[in-house]
Amino acid sequence: MKIKLQFYGQAEEFVGQSEIEFQVPDTYRLKDATNKVLAQYPLLNSIQLTLAVNSQIEKFDLDLKPGDTIAFMPPFAGG
Repeated sequence: MKIKLQFYGQAEEFVGQSEIEFQVPDTYRLKDATNKVLAQYPLLNSIQLTLAVNSQIEKFDLDLKPGDTIAFMPPFAGG
């Protein structure tokens, strides 16, 4: 199945693009996708990330569905 990854702020700088599509197994969890991304882009390990799936902050044990979008968001400054 395909899922979409979106990167914001410093995460986008570390990855070099704002969006990536991944082909993953049919049974895949948020933690699996996160581990794959962190292994592929190790600089992301240096920042605190909040993860959202389809605009909802989720737990790592969430089962992903085809077409899900995972957002990797660093802390945002208000002002």
